[in-house]
Amino acid sequence: MKRLLLGLFILPSWLEAQQGLIPSSTYYRDRLLDNQCLIPSIDSTMESVSFVGSSFLPEIEKAYDLHQRIGDQSNSGSKFTERLLKKHIVEVDSRDAKVFISPVGEFSVGKEMGDTSGNYLYKNTRGIQIQADLFKNFSFQTALYENQARFSSFERDFIDAYGEYYTSTTGYNQQNGVVPGAARTKPFKTYGYDYAFAVGHFVYSPFKTFSVVAGNNQQFIGSGYRSLLYGNHHVGTPYFRTKFTFLKKWEWNFYRTRSINLVRKKTYTTVEGYYQPKIVGVNHVTWRPHQKLSVHFSESTVWKMGDSLATKAAHPMVFSPLPFSSRIASNEAVYSFYGLSFDWLVTKTFRTYGQFVTPINSSFAGQIGIRFNPKIPIRTLLQLEYNFVSKDMYEGTSGLTNYSNYNLPIAHIMGNRFQEFLCRVHGEYHRIYLGVNTHLFLLSDHSLHQLQAVQLQNSTNSGLLNNTKLEIGYRFNQKLNINIYGQCVLRKEWWEQGKNTLLFQVGIRTGLIDNVNDF
Repeated sequence: MKRLLLGLFILPSWLEAQQGLIPSSTYYRDRLLDNQCLIPSIDSTMESVSFVGSSFLPEIEKAYDLHQRIGDQSNSGSKFTERLLKKHIVEVDSRDAKVFISPVGEFSVGKEMGDTSGNYLYKNTRGIQIQADLFKNFSFQTALYENQARFSSFERDFIDAYGEYYTSTTGYNQQNGVVPGAARTKPFKTYGYDYAFAVGHFVYSPFKTFSVVAGNNQQFIGSGYRSLLYGNHHVGTPYFRTKFTFLKKWEWNFYRTRSINLVRKKTYTTVEGYYQPKIVGVNHVTWRPHQKLSVHFSESTVWKMGDSLATKAAHPMVFSPLPFSSRIASNEAVYSFYGLSFDWLVTKTFRTYGQFVTPINSSFAGQIGIRFNPKIPIRTLLQLEYNFVSKDMYEGTSGLTNYSNYNLPIAHIMGNRFQEFLCRVHGEYHRIYLGVNTHLFLLSDHSLHQLQAVQLQNSTNSGLLNNTKLEIGYRFNQKLNINIYGQCVLRKEWWEQGKNTLLFQVGIRTGLIDNVNDF
């Protein structure tokens, strides 16, 4: 245990591994969109730079000097502290290759107030990360996480609601669960979960204007805390993505991934039936008419690959890069919707953004928000955001083409039939940080099963839901978000038989992947 904790403290920076990808979790997006970010200029002075990109994340590190944005610019004081705060456990640096190896993990304990069972909350995550730059144009990264955890009651309800479906003599029954941003689970001791997952990617960028990425790491589209196009709470599935910049002001992203509905097939010859596969695609075009404004058009599609009995090839148009080409296929074969979004850096301290999404019928989703980074000694963020998703949004003609993966919604984690008012206030000074996140939901006949291919439960909830989290911590390593933290979560449901939750947790972690419980 002592060696693992020591490993957490001396975790790395990316150093010069500029060809890889920065994680798309909240901490790294905040750093990318920080309007007051300072990096060294050519003459070694510090200058402020601002990101106005495609909003299809993650970005390649070198594209916007991200290694400088995320990095710790403070004076380490000695070789020991330099090693302690900024180096990998293992570093191999040769002429044509740089390899970095580090442990990753999280150890936390907590208590849910009002729980009379005597059980405490915990998370025990151990893992390892390997990343490398090979020559000038190729980079890869891989990481493995092994987890055992006991979550709070409202988190357990959510995780269990997205479990996998097995066939039975009467239809289906639901078992196990899915941890957002991680993996499907198996039971572990009393109210605990056991789950493991691996994430990775490789990047090949022969030119500054073109790159190819493949892997199963998380994606995110947008400039907000939430996304109505592609959120980062989903479980990783194999994908292929290309990015091409042309005419200086235009950028095109082509993305395809093999997703699944966690529904076991009824007929099989193996030990267990395979899941129902489908292909999710995104064509994302960005236009930058001004250096402080970007406008984005996206087409998102879900392509059917068979049913509960057999897997079939997807429609031939699945790999078409042309917008609206999915309309050629029938509604049974594909579900598609379209998004228009923007990111406008109004001043050096104020950014506004928004998204509008519709399948071109009566259903739609919308987002509007602001980010404010005042120019003060304390690194500060004030973010206000409003999200609205109507009924039937993200729902295909059949449940097989719903916009979901591993039974979880792909866009907003709440699926559809809700409004959300979101406020975030964060500050950091000399590695000490404090953050408050408040989410107020207005639900209308809302169900966690709405976007699942099988719906065994028809119960819905209507009313107000509040989720507020206060977190304070000390961030040892800026680039890998290594921190000791303490947090309090207060959650209240305002409807009949609604639950109230108050929990406290403390721990140490490498925050490369979000711990998602803001629902």
